[in-house]
Amino acid sequence: LKGLRVARWQPGLALYPSSVIKLAVLVEAALRDASGDLAATGGLVAPAQFVSTNPVLTRQDVDAALDLVVAGDHAAANGLIDRLGMERINGSMADLGLTNTVLSRRFNAPVPSHTPANQMTAVDAARLMYRLARRDLPQGQAADRVRASLGRNPHNDMLSRDLMGLPGVRTLHLGG
Repeated sequence: LKGLRVARWQPGLALYPSSVIKLAVLVEAALRDASGDLAATGGLVAPAQFVSTNPVLTRQDVDAALDLVVAGDHAAANGLIDRLGMERINGSMADLGLTNTVLSRRFNAPVPSHTPANQMTAVDAARLMYRLARRDLPQGQAADRVRASLGRNPHNDMLSRDLMGLPGVRTLHLGG
């Protein structure tokens, strides 16, 4: 993962992260599930193709939710946010050293006008992806699950075919 060239241009610039901040939701869900904490709390509300009201989520339930979020499903992301809690997601990201990542609102949901926008700088997104690639999370298997979901994303048409066709290159993609 170490290259010979490094480029840097305003890595801490605060831009609206759009769906990139879903990485924080995915990582928190995988971490909580790996610790057994996610399975111990109520049902998960998600769209019609994935609905689980079972108080104990199975591994398949969590994987399905992660895959839907990766594919760009805002309702699945909001279901995980509701279940995990924004404060807990933000706390975990801070614990991982991502000090410029703040989840303040759900996706495509009305909020009071004074609610700040979600924030995740490019450098925080890159650091989180780097940690995923290195399995550098409190539970390594959580990184494996997030990477597996990113790798299964069926909507990777925005990635360069040249990049995807390189031997030994595996692409990971988070849909909007």
